[in-house]
Amino acid sequence: MQTNFTYPPMPLGVDEKIIRPSAAFKTEVFKVLGTIIFFILTYFTLVGLALGFAAVCIAIAVLLVFTITKFFTIMIGLGLAGLGLMVVIFMIKFIFSRHKTDRSGLIEVTEKDQPTLFAFIRQVTRETQTPFPKRIYLSGDVNASVFYNSGFWSMFLPVRKNLQIGLGLVNSVNISEFKAILAHEFGHFSQRSMKLGSYIYNVNQVLYNLLYDNKGFERALSNWGSASGFFSIFAHLTVGVINIIQFILQKVFLLVNKSYSRLSQQMEFHADAVAAYVTGSQHLVTSLYRIEAADVCFNQLLDHYKNWEDDNLMPDNLYPQHQVVMHQLGRQLNNPVEHHFLQINAQTTSLFHQSRLVVKNQWASHPSTEDRIVHLNSLNIHSETIQEPAWSLFKDAEKLQQQMTVKMFEEVVVAWSPVVLDLTAFRDKITKEEQDYSFDAAYKGFYDSRDITIFSTTEQAQQALQEVNAPNKLEDFLTEEACRLPAQVSSWQRDVEVLQKIANGKSGIKNLDFDGKKYRAKEVENILSELTRDVSEAQQKLKQLDIQLFQFFYRQALTQGKAEQLKSLYQQLFEAMKDTEGDEKFYESIILVLHPLFTQTLALEAAAVLLDELANREKNLKKRIIKFLENSTTQDHLTEKQLVKLKVYAQAEDPIYLEGETVNEHAVSYLMEMAKVFINLSTEKAFKVKKHLLHTQLTLLNTSQLKPEY
Repeated sequence: MQTNFTYPPMPLGVDEKIIRPSAAFKTEVFKVLGTIIFFILTYFTLVGLALGFAAVCIAIAVLLVFTITKFFTIMIGLGLAGLGLMVVIFMIKFIFSRHKTDRSGLIEVTEKDQPTLFAFIRQVTRETQTPFPKRIYLSGDVNASVFYNSGFWSMFLPVRKNLQIGLGLVNSVNISEFKAILAHEFGHFSQRSMKLGSYIYNVNQVLYNLLYDNKGFERALSNWGSASGFFSIFAHLTVGVINIIQFILQKVFLLVNKSYSRLSQQMEFHADAVAAYVTGSQHLVTSLYRIEAADVCFNQLLDHYKNWEDDNLMPDNLYPQHQVVMHQLGRQLNNPVEHHFLQINAQTTSLFHQSRLVVKNQWASHPSTEDRIVHLNSLNIHSETIQEPAWSLFKDAEKLQQQMTVKMFEEVVVAWSPVVLDLTAFRDKITKEEQDYSFDAAYKGFYDSRDITIFSTTEQAQQALQEVNAPNKLEDFLTEEACRLPAQVSSWQRDVEVLQKIANGKSGIKNLDFDGKKYRAKEVENILSELTRDVSEAQQKLKQLDIQLFQFFYRQALTQGKAEQLKSLYQQLFEAMKDTEGDEKFYESIILVLHPLFTQTLALEAAAVLLDELANREKNLKKRIIKFLENSTTQDHLTEKQLVKLKVYAQAEDPIYLEGETVNEHAVSYLMEMAKVFINLSTEKAFKVKKHLLHTQLTLLNTSQLKPEY
């Protein structure tokens, strides 16, 4: 089938050496092979010991029963035999487990459906010298990946790999970048070491089954133990033996996966080299930067619809709306949109990553984006850029986008008759939300995502009157350095938390980089002391800026007779902040009670104790909601639907969480839902009080005080 399409040229004169597996790559392959062999030896040793243990138990049981034939000895004999058999069953139970791959969220496409896409992909496979994918699937997200059926026979027979392309990714890149991404994936096609992935997959299936997928086995063990007091003793002994086996297997699990993680990182570097070889370095670099932002925006888009679920909304087409969210991010970052695409670079990402700490994640299957970009830039391969959107390769692109949108919102479509939101309505809606849930641009983000420091407004008002030669423009306070300070404090605080875990020896991390220098974990105390001091100093600077800005606005308010109004607004904010802090702690206490119910298999008595505590928490929640509703000011922050929902809950009878021996899951879910509604409203109330305060402050200024002079 003849198709015409734009195809980015392959760079000329590039040395093929760059796509040969490195020495580090080969080393990691041998290490992974070693860990797989070690697992096989360990597993069969444990199976042999389990069989030997079972044989001894059965032999003792037979000897006991035939030597002393009494009810007591017969029960002990049966218990011993059961102990041995249960251990053997535990070791081989993974053979009977079944795992079905869920592809319900994917759309398979054929060459008949998408001739241009297939022709494009075929050309990329020729250049990368890799086989054409067995199947091509489309997903809705911002991603691309290679996968294959990792069944038992895939460890021994050649298996053709499948290609998965996320339409969110297609929505975010041009043709040159799309080619680079596909070439990266086909770089994996060329790696014979990917077969090791099949071995690791099957090893992990066995280990996961033995370590974590034990509900059926635990149920059988419980039934056996409850059949008789005699059997109960042996059921407990079985648990003890299995705990020893699991302890050994957990160590093997860590060893196998840590080794494979290191190989996976080398495989990523090699696949990047393949992509650079056939497309040039810069196209994969720009796509890596933009894909991170595109993924964030795609998740924000889905979050919008999750937040609007009470309004029963769904998009007519996700992908134009995804672009709107990306362009919105561009405006917020003052980043240009060129050729319909948001331009992201290292300077942009540095705004979000102000950490002074670099810790290599020993479990990461991919290198960091920064490391990949350094590697790609070192290859320094240039080629022409084709700015045409990747969508131009897809036949009936809009129809395909709508089809994927319906698939992603299938549950909504089936359960309800949703209201479909078109692009214009969506843009209007999020523009209004952006206005409602952001602060005035004049503050340059200084007050975003943080609390204003609480201080005495009376004391600082008096201090404001004593200031001589104080700045009289907002710009004088909100310097570039000052506006970076909140994000800096937040990032450094996260660094402190990481360092504390390393200092406590709970992280398993042995080396780290701090401020560009390498340190060992045993040296972390000195770094922690230095960083804690720096955080404290930065917080003090932030507090001083908050106070100085209050004093600045207070002086403006005095000249207009609005000083007391400003002080009152600050007091309202501080009270709302304290209320929200208390509400958040209360919400966390509910989560703490619920956590064991969702994550552990509890005895009835233990579950009853937790559910009693949950009932007490619910009474407290209702009291807080009633107090919330009695406040006329608070009600101004509620929509009609929110008000009705809270009133219905507050007036409802207290639920029964334990009905006989069954947990009332509906009651627990309802409590969880209302706790979330309450904490969201509490947070929103504090935000709106803060927004009103900040907006009121700006009304006190004249134009010359808002804008800098040039």
